[in-house]
Amino acid sequence: MHRMASAPMSELAIPIAQAVDSAPVKPLFSAFVARTLGWVAAQLVLTVSVCVGMYVKRDEVAGALRAHPLALWGMAIATFVALAVMYAAKTHGQKLVAFAAFTLSTSGLVGVAILPYSPSAILLAAGTTCLVVCGASAYSWHLAEAGLDLEGWTAPLSGALTTVIVLSVANLFLKLPALQVLLAAVSVLIFSAYLVYDLARLYSDTDADHPLFQDGIISAVEIYLDIVNLFLSLLSLLGSSDD
Repeated sequence: MHRMASAPMSELAIPIAQAVDSAPVKPLFSAFVARTLGWVAAQLVLTVSVCVGMYVKRDEVAGALRAHPLALWGMAIATFVALAVMYAAKTHGQKLVAFAAFTLSTSGLVGVAILPYSPSAILLAAGTTCLVVCGASAYSWHLAEAGLDLEGWTAPLSGALTTVIVLSVANLFLKLPALQVLLAAVSVLIFSAYLVYDLARLYSDTDADHPLFQDGIISAVEIYLDIVNLFLSLLSLLGSSDD
């Protein structure tokens, strides 16, 4: 999946945004932007609804997961399959079905992830996520208005995320609390940067004419995953500090 991980790279050298050769074009709130953000909003509403429902019934949900341990794997597999179908779909209808299945299964995974945390930690992480999203959106809009190109961020961010994934898998066996906190902190930075990168591309209409992206669904999924992973990283970090 485009960015599902929790946490670092000791050195994350992200190049400064560079101006493109062509004259800067002031971004407009185009139909593509509106369509994409509409999909993101729909995903977030569904995810919040599912998470609230699961958290309210968390004892029952936890009991069901203990009774059916393969259910979590089922949701994870469904998420990846739906994502693959979105990219391979031949029709808009097929992509919409896969999009809905992806969002629902991801929402279920997020709902399971928040179960161990206190309401205060969840609300703090959610509020902080909202602030970061607002700040990233404003900064991305500024970059797009100035005609700045963030393509130089691609390789450093990919390398950092890969490092985080490898270390996160390793820590499943090492079980080092300090490493978990460090990974969560670095993940916050990585997914914040990814959010700026993806929003800048969106506001610049970079992918508006690409056949795969023009309906806004794939772009929405990328931004949605940035936000979800940012929230989960913050929750892991804030939850750890409460322990």
